[in-house]
Amino acid sequence: MRYGGALKDETVFRERQGPLRRQPVAAVAAATPEAAEAALAAIDVVYRAAPRGAGPRGGPGAGAPLIHEAWESYTAMPILHREGNVCNRARIVVGDVERGFEEADRVFEHRFRSAMVHQGYTEPRAAVASWDSSGQVTVWSNTQLPFEVQNTLAEILQIPPSKIRVVVPGIGGGFGGKLRVGVEHVAAFLARKSGRPVKVVTTSEEELTAAYPRQGALVELKTGVTKDGRITAKAGRIWFDTGAFGRVGPARVGRHPRPRRPYRIPHLCLEGSPSNQIRPALAVMRPSFVTPVLSSTSAP
Repeated sequence: MRYGGALKDETVFRERQGPLRRQPVAAVAAATPEAAEAALAAIDVVYRAAPRGAGPRGGPGAGAPLIHEAWESYTAMPILHREGNVCNRARIVVGDVERGFEEADRVFEHRFRSAMVHQGYTEPRAAVASWDSSGQVTVWSNTQLPFEVQNTLAEILQIPPSKIRVVVPGIGGGFGGKLRVGVEHVAAFLARKSGRPVKVVTTSEEELTAAYPRQGALVELKTGVTKDGRITAKAGRIWFDTGAFGRVGPARVGRHPRPRRPYRIPHLCLEGSPSNQIRPALAVMRPSFVTPVLSSTSAP
């Protein structure tokens, strides 16, 4: 069962040939942590290294292997522009940017990089799930968006949202890192299978390798200015490293190519797109940590 926001590209557990090792492979519930660890140790998993994708500048035509070979068939919002490992593309054009650069006295080019950053909350993601005899599940979670979690759980568990109650006793810090399903679905599956309440809490190591961090980005800007301080033109490309899954990448791309405000810029050409690329530095133990990179055609 694939779930997600604008793009349904994620599964609860990794498929036989999943995109990343950090994606969950199996889940165990036990009465004690020691028993759970022993059960996990009894599971044999064989991993085979897959080719790694190109970096942020390695666009669709750079020979990078597809993270999702059949992802064109995934359910997605019809407005998404998908190509290769790019899960969406957005473009803003105002005026004639070439003309704007011709009118400029000076032209500056800059490149900015922002790394993937964990939100730094102290309390890890956690959830408790319990089913009753009528088939309703109650989930206690430290999520920031209980209705988002409710709707996503309904999608994953394939039951009506009215059968799911999400309770938020406290968040313990989120800062955007606990907006969507984290461990609630795993707790719900284990609780339904065992017939008993199940609690799932991530470790600090799991938080730093398989959470929902702010996506890294590469921004390239070209700006034309006059001697009297007017900006005549700006062209730019923005790549977002969304990792193995689109997540919020498709929506973020439409919001970020906007370095026009608060200035009056008559000629503008800005482009952004996220793609499901795996960067070598992020390819280890990160089920959802490798963020798509924006790939776009050359800017003027």
